[in-house]
Amino acid sequence: MAPVVRKPLGTILIIFALCAYAALVGLASGSIARLPVLVQGLLYLLAGVAWVPALMPLTRWTETGSFSRRRQRESDA
Repeated sequence: MAPVVRKPLGTILIIFALCAYAALVGLASGSIARLPVLVQGLLYLLAGVAWVPALMPLTRWTETGSFSRRRQRESDA
């Protein structure tokens, strides 16, 4: 897929995935609210960071056109 199509599509997919993820965390907030404050803080901190590794393959595809990481050859470094 050409970058001119892949980048906007990838951006839209990332925004959609983040909205869906935020909705899931929002749905869980009722259960989380019953926990002690420190546990709530830890869970929200983890939820705030957990989306990053989950969306890295999509971000990589948006930039390179491939979902997998390519290993750099020693001659490229």
